Amino acid sequence: MGFLSSLDGVQFHGKAFLSDTVILHYEVIRNRRGFMLGQQL
Repeated sequence: MGFLSSLDGVQFHGKAFLSDTVILHYEVIRNRRGFMLGQQL
């Protein structure tokens, strides 16, 4: 979850549990030194 908190527009609602699923809608604009830069769809 640390990576997700570094992205703009990410919001957390409540606590995460082991059985939870994370669904991301994110468009990659470019890959710079192994780190993807993009925008939320």
